[in-house]
Amino acid sequence: MVVGGFTPAIVMLVLGRIHEFVPNSTEQQRTTWSYATTSFALFQAAAAYGFSWIDAQTGGDYLVLFGLGGGAVVLALAIDLGRALIVARRSCVR
Repeated sequence: MVVGGFTPAIVMLVLGRIHEFVPNSTEQQRTTWSYATTSFALFQAAAAYGFSWIDAQTGGDYLVLFGLGGGAVVLALAIDLGRALIVARRSCVR
């Protein structure tokens, strides 16, 4: 049940970030949302294929899959926090 809640939560987070990045243009927000949705679908399909291939290569070792998934979440957090630091530094310089 917890994992099932991640997809709708991620959708809301991305939608909120799009509104932060493109604050004043509804049309540009729609275009950005379209690109985000398409790229999410493509990367989700690629990840499913890649993870099934890794699962087959490791003989069904879930620890490897969970490690890769956890690493991806940590990487996403690092990217988001790094971007926040860059934006904060730019606003202090101005």
